[in-house]
Amino acid sequence: VGYCRDLSGTGMLIEVDEEIVTGDTCQTSLPSAGDSFSSLDATLKVLRCIQVSDNKYQLGTEIVEIETASKYYKNIKRPALAGLFSITTKKHYP
Repeated sequence: VGYCRDLSGTGMLIEVDEEIVTGDTCQTSLPSAGDSFSSLDATLKVLRCIQVSDNKYQLGTEIVEIETASKYYKNIKRPALAGLFSITTKKHYP
């Protein structure tokens, strides 16, 4: 489980409880705050991982692929979505 601190059109800043290796990919599911939008299910690439306190890390990520997104996301650079979501890491193999 992670916490989305910032969401932009190209990436996310995520706070997690464990270190994740730069270059790894993550599967995320960010639920919508309401019924008007679907959840954001995406594949992210970890660009950086910075320890901010004991057992707290911030991940700078790039959105590699969006699996599910509402048509309304297309023209919104920074949708008002933030909160708890799931994050699953997969090793990045070149």
